[in-house]
Amino acid sequence: MGQSGRMREDPPTVVDRTTLRQVLHSGDPAAIVAVVAGHDVRPALQLAGDAVLVALEAGATGADNVAGTVVATLRERVWDGDLELAEELVAVSDGRARLGEILTVELDDVADLLEGDLNDGGGYLDLQTGDTWPLVDGDDGYLADVGVDLDDEPDRWLRVHPLGSHDGWEDMAHFAAGVTDDRLRGRLDEAIHGRGAFRRFKDAVHQAGVAEQWYGFSAERRAGRARAWLAGEGIRARPRRWVDSAGDG
Repeated sequence: MGQSGRMREDPPTVVDRTTLRQVLHSGDPAAIVAVVAGHDVRPALQLAGDAVLVALEAGATGADNVAGTVVATLRERVWDGDLELAEELVAVSDGRARLGEILTVELDDVADLLEGDLNDGGGYLDLQTGDTWPLVDGDDGYLADVGVDLDDEPDRWLRVHPLGSHDGWEDMAHFAAGVTDDRLRGRLDEAIHGRGAFRRFKDAVHQAGVAEQWYGFSAERRAGRARAWLAGEGIRARPRRWVDSAGDG
C-alpha cells in the first residue's frame, strides 16, 4: 500500500489473441468492447482495431472510448498499416465519410499472396467477395476449372504481385532485437543469418518457449502490411466474421 493509503492497481493482463479473434468473428459488439477495454491489447493492435471497427459500426456502448485508446496506441507505434487503421477508426467513430471501397477480407490471406515465393507469382483478390486466389508456379490456368473467369469480369479481380520474403526476414530481426534476455537475443540473431534462416529461427523460438509471442508478433506485422497495401489500392479493409463466411467450414 502506498503513502496515499490506496492499494496499487495491477496492470491489465495481455489479451489472448485467440479470445480476441473469437469475439471479433462472433460479431458480438458488447463482448468486443469488454475484451478490448479489460486487457492490454498492445501486442495485438491490428486485430484489436479490426474488432473495434465491428463494435463501432454496431453502435456498441463504450466503443468510442476503446477506439480512442486503440487509436492513440496505433499512432504511437506506427508500424506499417497502423496509421491507416487509426484513421479508419477515427472516421467511423466520427461518422465521417472516407474515400475508398470497403471490402471484407482476411488480411492474412492477402499477406500470403504479397509475401509468398516470387516464383509462385502472387495471385488475385476478388473485389466482390474478398476471396484470394493464389497462382500455382506462376500459372492461373487452374482458376477456370473452379469457375474463376479473369477475362469475363476484369474489373472484379485485383492482381497481387509478390514482394518476396524480405519483410518476413525484417520481422525476425525486429523480434530478436526486442528480446531482453541477452543469450536468447544472441541465439535468435545468429539464426537469421545465412541460408535456411526462416527454418532455424522457427526452431529457435520453439526451443526457447517464445513461439507464441513470435507468431503473434508476425501476425501483427503481416496484417499491417496487408492493410497498408490494400489502402494503397483504394481499399478499406474490414474483418471477416464467422457469420460472413457461414458454410466455409
